[in-house]
Amino acid sequence: LKSLNYNVKGLDIDPIMLIKAKNRLKEDKCLVQGSVENLPFKDKQFDFIFCESVLSFTDSVQSLRELNRVMKDNGVLLAIEVTGTDQPDRKLKEKIQSFYGFHHLFNVEEWKSAIKSAGFQKIEVRTEDDFIIEEDEPTTEFDMSDNLDPVYFDMLAEHEKLREAYHLAVQFRIFRCVK
Repeated sequence: LKSLNYNVKGLDIDPIMLIKAKNRLKEDKCLVQGSVENLPFKDKQFDFIFCESVLSFTDSVQSLRELNRVMKDNGVLLAIEVTGTDQPDRKLKEKIQSFYGFHHLFNVEEWKSAIKSAGFQKIEVRTEDDFIIEEDEPTTEFDMSDNLDPVYFDMLAEHEKLREAYHLAVQFRIFRCVK
């Protein structure tokens, strides 16, 4: 979006991720270190907010309230989030939450309830099947940090095993929400 000359702000709590973003953007004026649970922005500042795989790692209800607070009236939140099935196995749910550090693993109805309670009005839910993804769709290069501890490669391998084994029980949904 920055390369298309939109006025953007990028937020991350992790300083390493901000360095990676700075290197990719070749500047850092639009980057802010902070928490989505306590956003360092004024009320009603943004027309559009995009969150990808963020809310599940936070107090989602608090984060959604904060997103609503900084969003202008009729603004749009687009959130891509991990979503459990309607009837998840309790042990599986605990295993997934523990491995990834999720505060919770909401199903679609729980997400919709949390979004609505934060003050968003119109909520649309989509899956990847609702979109046509071209084979040559541009992607962001995966930027591995130098000198990674081997434990992270073990974690990545475990992630792939979990993803393959439980792809029907844990998916993602795209939530489009209007304030």
